[in-house]
Amino acid sequence: MNPAPPAVGPYRNPLAGQRADPHITRHTDGRYYFTATVPAYDRIVLRSSRTLNGLATAEESVIWSRHADGDMAAHIWAPELHHIDGAWYVHFAAAPADEVWKIRIWVLENVSADPRQGTWTEKGQVLTAWDTFSLDAHPFTHGGERYLAWAQHEPGQENNTALFLSRMADPWTLTGPQVRIAAPEHDWERVGFAVNEGPAVLQRNGRVFMTYSASATDANYCVGLLTAGQGSDLMDPASWAKSAAYDDVRGTGEDGTELLSDDFSAGDARWTKAAGRGDWAVRDGAYVQSDESAENTLVMAGDTGWQNYDTKVTATKKAGKEGFLVAFGVKDTGNTYWWDLGGWGNTRSAVSVDGAKQTMTEDTTTIETGRAYDVHIQVRGRQVTLFLDGEQWGTFTDDKAAEPLRQVVTRDDATGDLVVKVVNAQAADARTRIDLGARPSSRTARLTTLQAAPDAVNTADDRQVAPRTSALRVDGRLLTHTFPAHSVTFLRIRQ
Repeated sequence: MNPAPPAVGPYRNPLAGQRADPHITRHTDGRYYFTATVPAYDRIVLRSSRTLNGLATAEESVIWSRHADGDMAAHIWAPELHHIDGAWYVHFAAAPADEVWKIRIWVLENVSADPRQGTWTEKGQVLTAWDTFSLDAHPFTHGGERYLAWAQHEPGQENNTALFLSRMADPWTLTGPQVRIAAPEHDWERVGFAVNEGPAVLQRNGRVFMTYSASATDANYCVGLLTAGQGSDLMDPASWAKSAAYDDVRGTGEDGTELLSDDFSAGDARWTKAAGRGDWAVRDGAYVQSDESAENTLVMAGDTGWQNYDTKVTATKKAGKEGFLVAFGVKDTGNTYWWDLGGWGNTRSAVSVDGAKQTMTEDTTTIETGRAYDVHIQVRGRQVTLFLDGEQWGTFTDDKAAEPLRQVVTRDDATGDLVVKVVNAQAADARTRIDLGARPSSRTARLTTLQAAPDAVNTADDRQVAPRTSALRVDGRLLTHTFPAHSVTFLRIRQ
């Protein structure tokens, strides 16, 4: 346990003058350690105190200085001090003497118990997927795994820097994929320069918060916030989920009779939070879901008896990595459909039955942040036509019996493996998304599939039904697969 810090009065601001990119960590010895960028961009400094206010006047020591030439000779920026696996590490940015804007991430190590003592050893450069401008490295632990968040320019992207995330083999080596989790897409993130940088993580109350800085480093420099669920797969950009606003909802019968009309001027009393998730509230005349880490945050209104009707709504993606969902039903089938616009990390859009069981239609539509979209759903019997901004987006016929696809997720007590059984009893292939509940340790699922005509029978001489084995890559908690018609499929995933 960390010793309790001494009681202090109000904090003084600024705490330390002429120090940019400040980073403070509180160690198990009860002391606060402070480092920052100095105006000369030529060294890394360290202060320590029993109180935060004490850092303002604490003695400052130089723990490392730039090289006279070669690498790490210019623009010594944004150091962060962290205690990892019994040693101290500083992640910082630096450039060569002859290419001062070739800024990359470097690491120092000190095995002394006190970071102000001992020797700082250069561990080398953190190698990323591209050899491009990169800085502001921030290591942290989540779910027992070590991660590094940082800012970097991605080739081919129209911005200066975006935020990236990767797992770490050790404090100076990245392992596995490197994913972009945020990019400067809002107007306030693109003033002067299109920048997301300076990520810093705080984990509290079942959520992961990542603050970051945006725009040019002048009066327009500002702070943004990303959030994800504590149990989510942080390497899945969709885990840094969605925030959306809905307004001017209108439902009419086929003859134009008004069935529902709500501009939210009188609150949200007509709406039921069917999923029990998300932070829903009326804000600025719209119904806003602002919990960016929540998923499938369904609210509902209207009447399940509607048969031939039109639903129209104005929907806006406010923030996050995905777009928004609009749900609707088709009478007599028992099916609820979700039109997921800008789903799967804002890479495509699709209509699925009951959220995931079967995809009815899809395309590559993506959703822009801050833009209001006119969504129109037309239901005529079992025929559904969808319009986006006045243009027909897609159409399908709900002509199959309800529940054509069933799935069960269980665990093998003997091996600990996760076992998923999927039955597709219909005469057409079904593309389905399955929620495993958590990201498994294995990246591969072993599939065993039995497929045959409904009247197929095995005999001694004729095996019409025979198992086929294959493998499926698993990249996170959610997996998507097309299950053949008239089939039973078993997926086994090692936990």
